[in-house]
This record gives sequence, C-alpha cells and structure tokens, in this order.
Amino acid sequence: MPTVAEFTIPASDFPLGGAFQQLQGVAVELERVVPTGSGVVPYLWVSGVTADAIRAALTDRPEIETMQVVDTINDQHLLRVVWSVEHDGILRSIADSDVSMLSGTGTATEWIFEIRAEDRDDIARFQERCRERSIPVQISAITRLSENLFSDRYGLTAPQREALQVAFDQGYFEEPREATLEEIAGTLGITRQALAARLRRAHRNLIRHTVAPP
Repeated sequence: MPTVAEFTIPASDFPLGGAFQQLQGVAVELERVVPTGSGVVPYLWVSGVTADAIRAALTDRPEIETMQVVDTINDQHLLRVVWSVEHDGILRSIADSDVSMLSGTGTATEWIFEIRAEDRDDIARFQERCRERSIPVQISAITRLSENLFSDRYGLTAPQREALQVAFDQGYFEEPREATLEEIAGTLGITRQALAARLRRAHRNLIRHTVAPP
C-alpha cells in the first residue's frame, strides 16, 4: 500500500547542510532529484543568503562537480547541482531505492525529507541502504495514504495536512494573526524554516488540485 515516510538527518551528514552551516538564516528546499547515468542532479531553492555567499559555500566541495545559479526570484535562488559520481550519500540512497522523494528542506542544523514508497518494505530497504552507508536516518512519521482520503484527494502528505491543521487551529490564518510561525513550529517540534517550507508545499498542492488548470 502506498506509504509516505518523513525522516530527519543532521545537517552535518548532508553535504549541502555542511556547506551552509556557517550561513546564518539560510533555508534550503530541494526541488527534485534526478538520477542520471553519471550521478544525481538536484535542483534546490536557497533563501536567506546572497548568490555570492552560496557560490562561496559550495565552491571546491569534493562532493560537487558543478553548481549553477539558474534563476533568482526576490531573495530566493534556484540552483542546479551535479554531484560527483563517487559521492555515496542520502540522495544516492534515495535514487538507488524504490522510493520517490516528495520534499527535502533544511537549515544549517537539520534536514527533513519526505519519501513515498509502494509499501513499508520499500521504506525498510531504504533504511538498510542508509545504514550500510552510515547515514543516521531518523524516521519521524510513516503514513499509509489510504489512511487519509483528504490527503489523497488534494495531494497533501500527512505532515503537510498536520501543519495546515495546527496553523488553522492556532489562528495563523486569522486577521490579525493569532500565532506566529515560531509558535506553530514549536507545537510541531520542527524548525521555523521547515514549517514555512511545509506550508508552502501544502498550499502549492491545494492550488494544483483545486484552482490551477490540469
């Protein structure tokens, strides 16, 4: 049965996290992971820092073959990163497993990923690949999609729906607002940046399934 799992890893165990650890206020969101014949190519959005700071942080990293700032919108920069074929980290584990990455967001301290698999056995095999590569994956939630028909209908993952529900219950969408992102993030036990990214993805999925044309 289709299953969504959310897991975390320390920033120090993800090359992008290690590269950005010295940049205060940085927030990163992986756009997608594309397995290729020679490596894994992620597209990612980086905000909170300048393009020059990003280039300085990623220059001469042994795990990265090339890095290009593709576009800049307001204070967000879209990057295309080509990993070295020798790099054997979390993105390679995802690409080599029978799972699909739904999202990946991170800060200078922690990364949160959501992956989708056909069943829990695929999740278990993904965890085993991570153990073989000494990647400290911490599973925080596993949800079968059939357990939440609302999420299936509108394209929301369980963590996205939870974030929307808590934000609504605490008055985040009221005018004026009755809760801050920091307060909601504290309730959920995640960082402010991770919550902001999760809400943004939830809004995008709701719009895609209700307002935007197919």
